[in-house]
Amino acid sequence: MDTERWRRISAVFDQVVETPPGERTALLDLACNGDDRLRLEVQSLIDADAAGEVLERHAPKLRNAVAMEWARDVDAAPVGSIVGSWRTLRELGRGGMGVVMLAERVDGQFEQRVALKLIKRGMDSEAVLTRFLRERQILARLSHPNIARLLDGGLSADGRPYFVMEYVEGAPILDYCAGHSLGLRARLDCVLQICAALQFAHRRLVVHLDIKPSNVIVTESGEVKLLDFGIGKLLGEMPDDAAISTHTHRQRPLTPGYASPEQLLGEPVSTATDVYGIGCLLYELLTGYRATGAVAPASLDEALHGISRNEPLAPSKAGSAQKVPGISLRKLRGDLDTIALKALKSEPERRYPTVDALAEDLRRFLDGQPIAARRDTLLYRSGKFVARHRFGVGLAILGLAGLVAATTFALVQAASARTHCARKR
Repeated sequence: MDTERWRRISAVFDQVVETPPGERTALLDLACNGDDRLRLEVQSLIDADAAGEVLERHAPKLRNAVAMEWARDVDAAPVGSIVGSWRTLRELGRGGMGVVMLAERVDGQFEQRVALKLIKRGMDSEAVLTRFLRERQILARLSHPNIARLLDGGLSADGRPYFVMEYVEGAPILDYCAGHSLGLRARLDCVLQICAALQFAHRRLVVHLDIKPSNVIVTESGEVKLLDFGIGKLLGEMPDDAAISTHTHRQRPLTPGYASPEQLLGEPVSTATDVYGIGCLLYELLTGYRATGAVAPASLDEALHGISRNEPLAPSKAGSAQKVPGISLRKLRGDLDTIALKALKSEPERRYPTVDALAEDLRRFLDGQPIAARRDTLLYRSGKFVARHRFGVGLAILGLAGLVAATTFALVQAASARTHCARKR
């Protein structure tokens, strides 16, 4: 079999093998584009891989295919290569359509390190190119302290698109909070920074659609940065990539453990979709558990099955089995339970109408004010007032108790004096 044939088999295998099983058939049909022989060859590799026998059954052929694929990936952005005004230093990560490299400026203007995202050779299909260029377009709209900003973009020497982003040194938000033993207020402050970033994006008609811990990085100074608008979209555009939407919504890119019900069902997305994403992140920060279950769904089918379950347990109940260091379960009961569960409603119209409304309730909670998501009653407002003014209310109660005691004493003394006078008569 010739080299070019194995290069193509390897490219399709790499594209499809990590896709959840329930989505593979449609994606394989799309990738093979009517080539039945190619489809059979790729399917045989997928079947062998599922059985854990891929190296034994296909070692000689697959070794060549993997070697070619590795060579193509390395060639996509080898260490020390020049892409535009940047020299690559090391790999930071890779996904289905691109590789992200740490790079430095080489044109002598100034020193700067960045994250350079370059599409992989062999992955430049119309749908992938559309999504890649859309991410670059989205980032160009966004300039906010809590969003990794776009710095540069263009075409590499071999004609593949790339863009350059701010390089964020830090840790994913869950790791950062655990490593620094952050308490409740500090964790909510991190969530508020994410809300600020998303509200800014929403005002520019951009939705993120992939809010999850690995896409939120916290720097050592405590600044939160939102990353990866790779599956984000501009409100008002086509529901999905044109090349994909003509087939099936089940090919929609998403993260099953954090995707909203409307994403899983292929229904229209909106800013409420990002509200759900923040709800998932908030829930996990408060409890140590995913809102969608202790174990992340491995496929779209598992995630769809989970939609039929009841809404998540209240954080105060879910957290009781695994207490997050620095967080009192007593603090979760009531308002925080209400806020988290409202953000996680299955129906978008029952969630907070905007990210800003969710953030406002979090700020009200931190300030001891009544939250908008909870039914307003005299008892609830009185309780919040007392909680906010414990010292003043305590002094007032002591003063009132003293006044009552003094009045009672005076009345007793007066009654005693009258009794004494009456006896003398």
